[in-house]
Amino acid sequence: MIGSALKATGLSLADLDAVRAAMRKADFASVRGNFKFAANQHPVQDWYALKAKKTPAGDFVLTTGAKVLSNHVDIYAKDCKM
Repeated sequence: MIGSALKATGLSLADLDAVRAAMRKADFASVRGNFKFAANQHPVQDWYALKAKKTPAGDFVLTTGAKVLSNHVDIYAKDCKM
């Protein structure tokens, strides 16, 4: 996300308002799927169930399960005055 904001501003940090605006656009390929920001700057994204599985060596690893929420928005986003 930071890289996409820098690219959008010509690799310049001189205009911080432009950098912030580019960050809010969240114009990047997220490894977590769809991603954007709500009015309160919290992520709007899909949520997945995680399962802890024990490996033959006795360690635990997390595996991604089914999607449980799509485009989930923080419940307080509607109250944000930003």
